[in-house]
Amino acid sequence: MAERVLDAVLQRLEQQEWIYRRRDIRSANTLFYSFPYDTMQEVLSQATPLGQRQAYHVLAATWFVTNVSPQATQSAGTVAYHFEQADQIDEAVAWYGRAAEQAHNQNAPETAIIYYQRALRLLPDEASTTSQRMQLHAGLGYTLCWLGHYEKAAHSFKAVQAIANSLSNAEMLVNALWGLFLAAYFQDNWDAALEYAEDGEALARDMQLEKPRLQMQVGRGLALLRVGELHTAVTLGKQVYATGKSLGNRERAYSHVLLGQVGREMGHYQQAVQAFEKAQTLFRQLKDAMWQDLLLAELGQLALEQHDWDTAVTHYQTCLIYSQDQGHFYTAVVSLRQLGHIALQQRHYHEAEINFRQALALAEKADSVVYRAYLAADMGLLHLSQAVATPGSALEMVDKEEHQEVAFSWLEKALRLARQARKPLVIVTAVAGLAQLFLEDHLLDEAESQAILGVSVAEKTLQKQSGRAMKRTTAVAWRVLGQVLAKVPQKEKLATISGQQVDASACFGRSLQLLDDLGEPDSLEKAITLRASALYELYRGHDDRAKSLRRQSILLFRRLGLDKEALQTKDLVAW
Repeated sequence: MAERVLDAVLQRLEQQEWIYRRRDIRSANTLFYSFPYDTMQEVLSQATPLGQRQAYHVLAATWFVTNVSPQATQSAGTVAYHFEQADQIDEAVAWYGRAAEQAHNQNAPETAIIYYQRALRLLPDEASTTSQRMQLHAGLGYTLCWLGHYEKAAHSFKAVQAIANSLSNAEMLVNALWGLFLAAYFQDNWDAALEYAEDGEALARDMQLEKPRLQMQVGRGLALLRVGELHTAVTLGKQVYATGKSLGNRERAYSHVLLGQVGREMGHYQQAVQAFEKAQTLFRQLKDAMWQDLLLAELGQLALEQHDWDTAVTHYQTCLIYSQDQGHFYTAVVSLRQLGHIALQQRHYHEAEINFRQALALAEKADSVVYRAYLAADMGLLHLSQAVATPGSALEMVDKEEHQEVAFSWLEKALRLARQARKPLVIVTAVAGLAQLFLEDHLLDEAESQAILGVSVAEKTLQKQSGRAMKRTTAVAWRVLGQVLAKVPQKEKLATISGQQVDASACFGRSLQLLDDLGEPDSLEKAITLRASALYELYRGHDDRAKSLRRQSILLFRRLGLDKEALQTKDLVAW
């Protein structure tokens, strides 16, 4: 009788459009009714006496727990909501935590963050909840890191660190240090990343935590490679590979990641590919999406350094698809930036701009000063490349002037953001770009000032961080200074760097030396530097030297598939 009455009441309410009926995939054989407007639901809910309302919420939560799959993220969140409304806080916190984990695992990190934050907000600040608070902060930290909110992630990991210290929980303390390592590493903060990895490794060693220790050793090795400590990283790579054999799949995967990075730094590309592919297979078995994405990006970088453009593009495009689907900020931005750099090198300017702007939108959404600085520099170099190109018509001359203005704006923005983020690599990139713009406008004093600043900052940074990226950026800075000094070659213009006077020839020589140190025989920057040096030697009347440099530059441009650049070099450096 009661069921018939209920059905009749529900039908009447539906006819009067107070509620509407729907089916729900979470329980296919059950009819659900909802209010058409949230405000209507809220008004009717508030009109119900509190005790009765809370009892209804308990009934609703219990029904979902009993009748709906616990794997459904939406259901876990719904259960948590009803327990919260029923003022059953312990149950609400537990279910919000469960909903957060499920949301993260189902590629909904933004939803996961909401649930983690609700759980932490509700959790009483009591001694009995300390361990639970630590676990929630850890989950929140990794999810924030996933979305590129690195400063907020670091804040959560430091909360884990503080709680773990108070509980003398060594394993969670190492976990917090690993999270802090990732947050620093993904922002190219190598010194901080190295410090966190060293602290984590020492703690894991003292507490005899084998698996966490190997993880932190791999982190230390990755950071060492970034700051140019190749020899130490090689030794560490051998050690973790030997240790990893006796541990689990995750540890073996980590050891292959470090071996792959070591192989890449040493120019052993085939060995690096094999190591990354082994790691990729293991992480796939572990269903670890983050590391699968990271390894796709690394395989793209390997192909890029071998100038296998098609393979690089394939890896980065695949990585981008997965990263966007999963909401993974770091690999999405890396993929878009590298696709943009490839397009820029091939002079596909429109395609490059599309990729850079998509990456910039992600950086702005994450409020990442570091990546906004990188992308501002990328946009500046994109327009700089078009600004310094030789115009073929009056229309192209107008475009050239527009590109100069836009490049100047982006590079100034990059410089401002880089100083805020304390990123010397971007500072050098920006000031070297500004020097080229001033040179293009024949503002030699301004160009010289910027070029000297770029070289000075680059060399000072290189003493502390001699990684590949910094070497390449320093080489470009020296070339730009050489181009500025070569503008009036008859005067044998000199500049003072670290108390030493240098001319254009010395600048080009230092640039080529750094590029050769990278072990990349087919380098675009090397081709450009050879061309600039050839022009300088030609104007000085050193014809034989100029011919040799010109020939090397043309051959290199052709090997890179840049036939137009090769022809321009042939015409530019002509007798």
